[in-house]
Amino acid sequence: MRTHGIRSPPRSPITLRHLLTHSAGIPSQNDPHPLLEAWRNSPEAAAAQPPDDAPPIVRMFSKPLLFDPGQGWRYGACIHWLTLFVTRLSGAARFADTVQASIFDPLDLRSSTYNAATRPDLADRQLQMVRRRGPEDGDKPAAAILPDDDPPLSLVCSVSDLATVLADIISPAPRLLSSASARVFAASAFAASAFAPRYSALLDLRRCTENYAAPAGSPDPADLDNPDQLPVNFAPAATRLPRSGFPHGTAMHPSAANSHRPGTTAGFATQFSPIDDPAAIDLAMAFMHAACTA
Repeated sequence: MRTHGIRSPPRSPITLRHLLTHSAGIPSQNDPHPLLEAWRNSPEAAAAQPPDDAPPIVRMFSKPLLFDPGQGWRYGACIHWLTLFVTRLSGAARFADTVQASIFDPLDLRSSTYNAATRPDLADRQLQMVRRRGPEDGDKPAAAILPDDDPPLSLVCSVSDLATVLADIISPAPRLLSSASARVFAASAFAASAFAPRYSALLDLRRCTENYAAPAGSPDPADLDNPDQLPVNFAPAATRLPRSGFPHGTAMHPSAANSHRPGTTAGFATQFSPIDDPAAIDLAMAFMHAACTA
């Protein structure tokens, strides 16, 4: 799909790197992008529906690409497609079975599951998510309780289990990955040169305040064009991010960060939604800064 809504075949194939870094052009199921809205309301969308016997992921997430693979960044259903790939590669009946056998069991993670319906013992331990109300909500209470998934449709895990996974990956002898794969985990995900193919994906990512800029501790959106304000897996920074203290060598996720070279890991969990809630970000940055500069 191009800027004016004219669809054409992608110029390059989608790679594993594209899927892992959300740079494949694949949108989310309910992505509000104007081009997708126009496509959904077109006869072409109705005619493009996958058959009823297609896997659920294919039926839910078959949408036109928003850009050529590697030429942009947009948080979407890339990981969902990866689950289908992993399941077929492993030969397991379900993705949850593969993760249980390959990750949860080897690390003895007893508070993690992709099948929450079979783990009622975890239901009572889940954090109740809330949304901070703003001025537009009038005199309503300061926070609104968000409804729970019934059952949750994604990963359910404890912070300690997440820390165990990250600690294994950055250890001298990881059990989940080969040493070579562990080094790739902390390597640069996007090119930092304006002449490199993946540079446009980096630019898009740096401007995404919800999924990257605010959780990573970038001081201000205006600073996102400065490569020195980004962790190394997105640009070759030699300095720490000022708010979070993330050092050179940090691999970033909104709820966790791990620094491969110093061999340290840190995580932060919050009950506030969305992830870029200002008060929650302030708490996360104070925690991360203390962890990263101790």
